[in-house]
Amino acid sequence: MNRALLDLLRHDETHLVYGPLKIAGRVTWDQLLPPTNIQIKIDANAGEHASYALHELLHVLLHVLFGIFFDDNLEEVCIIALSDYMYTYIKADPKRYMQWTSLIDHKIDREKVSVPISDLVKRPPAD
Repeated sequence: MNRALLDLLRHDETHLVYGPLKIAGRVTWDQLLPPTNIQIKIDANAGEHASYALHELLHVLLHVLFGIFFDDNLEEVCIIALSDYMYTYIKADPKRYMQWTSLIDHKIDREKVSVPISDLVKRPPAD
């Protein structure tokens, strides 16, 4: 499952950005099979980013299976259990954890929009 999740994260149509959220992460995608235009947003202040990215990717990977048999609440319970298990597995091996964190950093850097400092500090003209 680790390989399938990494492949999904590596996919060109998987986008990962930081942004303010009331919850730690959110994912949307267009098609189910195969999932396309995957948009993952993670709250940068929520904590461990690899854990939240993993959780959201599990939603994409397992949505078809869970969507057929479970309601949204039971799906979330199962995804939480699986993401906790997989995150423990990933963290147990420093090389595996580095794969995840470097790929997440790469995805986030790729999506960043550069804003010149002059645009960030623009002030109205003094009277």
